[in-house]
Amino acid sequence: MKHLVKIMLAFLLAFLALPAWAENENKQNDGDYVLQKTKFEVTYGNPAAPVVLTEYSSFTCPHCKNFHAQIIDKIMAPYIDTGMVYYVFRYFPLNNQALKASMLVQCLPDIEPKRLFVTALFKNQSEWAFVNTEQEFMKKIEAVAKANNIGTSGFADCTANENLADQLLKARAQASSKAHIRSTPTVFINKEKYVDNRQLEPFIAALDKVLLEDGYAVKTGMEEAREQK
Repeated sequence: MKHLVKIMLAFLLAFLALPAWAENENKQNDGDYVLQKTKFEVTYGNPAAPVVLTEYSSFTCPHCKNFHAQIIDKIMAPYIDTGMVYYVFRYFPLNNQALKASMLVQCLPDIEPKRLFVTALFKNQSEWAFVNTEQEFMKKIEAVAKANNIGTSGFADCTANENLADQLLKARAQASSKAHIRSTPTVFINKEKYVDNRQLEPFIAALDKVLLEDGYAVKTGMEEAREQK
């Protein structure tokens, strides 16, 4: 209980401090910071792709779940798997459950289980994200992991790792300060913040614009993504 109170207090203090930090920061290009590799991210595709799609996301955020279902799932095969888009998922936890879910993904040793768990957490968000107790949270999130063949033996130790929690909160604060992240999902296409992240057609058009400028022929990708609607 003391550990939980400490984590929640740290989360609250970090959250309250963000606006003040942001106001005191010199205005810098959001995109320059966003394109820097970080320790806390899950990546997909070719790092040398002409388009880098960066998402700051919270696992308990319904809009983030919808973004993955309506956008990411649709562009994965035609854009990310083909090497045209490099997708970078970054944790931006908005509450304690999202923080612990981020910790559990981060604790997984290999990239494929991390990717699988990110997808599973969003698809099954209603089953684990809005429970009332720590015990119920762990029971539900372990069930999601086991259903996707993800081992749970280290889950308890992972969520008790205060150093990891502190690092994730500091990374969240830095993203808020330097990249002016205020809500989730916040999405960047290369250096540019993309605002209309709920509709597939405009999103595809934004990707295609950058790809066409880079000399890519993207008609096949557009058609395949639209066919998955």
